[in-house]
Amino acid sequence: MPLMYTWSKDNGPLPEGAVLMEQNRVLQIPDVKLEDAGSYTCRVAKNDRIYSEKSLHVTVKAIPSFPRPLRDQHLDLGSQLTWRCEARAVPRPVYTWLKDGQPLVSVPGKFQVKGNVLVIPKADPDLHPGMYQCSASNVHGTGRTSAQLRVLAFAPTFAKNPLNPSQLTTLGGNATLLCRPEAAPQPAVQWLKNDRKIPNTHDPQARVVYLTTGDLHISRVQISDQGMYTCLAENRMGRAHSSGRLTVVERTVIHIAPTDTRVDVNGTAFLACLASRDVKLQDLVYLWYLNGLSINMVKGGHYHQGTNRGIPGLFIVRAQLHHAGLYTCRAATVDDVRSQSAWLDVYGPPGEVAAVRSITRSRNVTLTWITGPDHGATITRFLLQFRTDFKPIWRIWHDDVLASDVCVLRKLSKGQLSSRRQYDKCQLVLADLKPGSTYSFRVTAVNRYGAGPPSSSSPPYKIPDGAPVVQVTGIRDGVGPVGTLPVIWDALHPEDLTGETVGYTVYFRRKRKFPGQWTVAKVAGRESMFAALVGALNFYLEYEVMVGAFNANGSGPNSTIHTVMSAEDVPVGAPTDVTSDSVNATAMIVYWTPVPNTREFIRGKVLGYQVGVLDALQCSNKEMIT
Repeated sequence: MPLMYTWSKDNGPLPEGAVLMEQNRVLQIPDVKLEDAGSYTCRVAKNDRIYSEKSLHVTVKAIPSFPRPLRDQHLDLGSQLTWRCEARAVPRPVYTWLKDGQPLVSVPGKFQVKGNVLVIPKADPDLHPGMYQCSASNVHGTGRTSAQLRVLAFAPTFAKNPLNPSQLTTLGGNATLLCRPEAAPQPAVQWLKNDRKIPNTHDPQARVVYLTTGDLHISRVQISDQGMYTCLAENRMGRAHSSGRLTVVERTVIHIAPTDTRVDVNGTAFLACLASRDVKLQDLVYLWYLNGLSINMVKGGHYHQGTNRGIPGLFIVRAQLHHAGLYTCRAATVDDVRSQSAWLDVYGPPGEVAAVRSITRSRNVTLTWITGPDHGATITRFLLQFRTDFKPIWRIWHDDVLASDVCVLRKLSKGQLSSRRQYDKCQLVLADLKPGSTYSFRVTAVNRYGAGPPSSSSPPYKIPDGAPVVQVTGIRDGVGPVGTLPVIWDALHPEDLTGETVGYTVYFRRKRKFPGQWTVAKVAGRESMFAALVGALNFYLEYEVMVGAFNANGSGPNSTIHTVMSAEDVPVGAPTDVTSDSVNATAMIVYWTPVPNTREFIRGKVLGYQVGVLDALQCSNKEMIT
């Protein structure tokens, strides 16, 4: 029965993409990742029984990289920031912080720097704004991530969030008037009704109360609550106000409707929906719809109804791209239904690239594709992968193909505006593909949110046959009998040495100050070893060796010249001045003068000495290796 070989990692499955070759005797892991580190075990079985096994530990080392890079920060005057910089690296990196290109150190009350954590205890607009950089370094290199810090200090403004100029509420219901000015630092809020101050009471039974958000909440609305309401906002930088009229009606009214919202993928979005109803009606029910279909609040765990700063609405948790669309809130009572809608845009990695095609000319390929949706952020680069009929696993050809170099901008329709660059058709020329191989390609688009899904595979493209184009490597000493020059090398993969009539050309000659002519030998097939007869007197001498591959279409490039030693002979020198000292009844120390470490005496490389001990009383002989 033949021997059966199996591999395992930490007694579990092998890494994704791992390839077994040479009847499972060789395990190859392309595109190694940090998680591929661990203990690998090779087991040899015969007749369904473990014959032997051996384990080795693989350590993966990596230059620092940042799965979560720093993000721009906007701080209110006097607020605190704790900034963490997390790098993935093996071995563990050393962190350095810089501001505007200058190293940062701890300064009491201003900066606290401790490893990968930077703390700004009290934001100061004269001290802290700037470009911050976290640098992580280990023996393999340095990774960097940067972000802008701005300290905000400005007077309140209602430019973006004015009070609703005309808000309706239902008699006997509840109403919330929103006061959401932009300001830094947070302003104090004072409400007025018809230009008279509304006291900020802390009585939980009060009908009109200030909320912690600054909003004004009115319970059990009365006709007398109608009027002009003004929100005054003030901080150390100045003051502002905004006004709106509250009208009391006798029907259900959505007076805080959902608004168009955008959210990053895996983030949380909130769509507000607050309605008032007549107190005589039964309970008010909120129903939510996405693109006209009722939302299942249980399935998937992405939706739930709740309140945000006292306002009811719909939470979209861990938002995914398919959650984008038109959301409708329906406020329903027994007598009537009111609805309001808003769009949710989910920003994330780009969509799938389409129509990957190529035109083959000799060993060059012109690859074309069309970008998919960018999902809210400009596509910055592409990841190009390939596979061949000899290695049918996806490998990286180029991981940083800049979109600005290979794509044309999308033409916008008349009147259409865009705040970002949008690419359309892309084209890239790939040169020097390997002769005789059949290639397939796929493309992945990347934006600031990450990489999208890879495209479908392109049709396969056959590169015309030709001579090998890859150099032979790994030329080194082999093992053979005296009088030979044994040479071994790393065999070329079938992808690099295609065709039926294949082999290697070996060139060798004595290494001298003035070298002679090359001796040339042919090795047919895919063997990666050769032994030339050089004569018994030419033991352990330096030879210069080159190896090149060939096939039916011609010869490929020769390797660089390597120095290889001819086979060793048996040493002829013997140690001298052998003496010994007794240590105790069962041990002794043996001394000797070593054999001169020269070619004439050693005839090779010294591996050790064999010590023979003769027991005179028992007439027995023992041998030890040192």
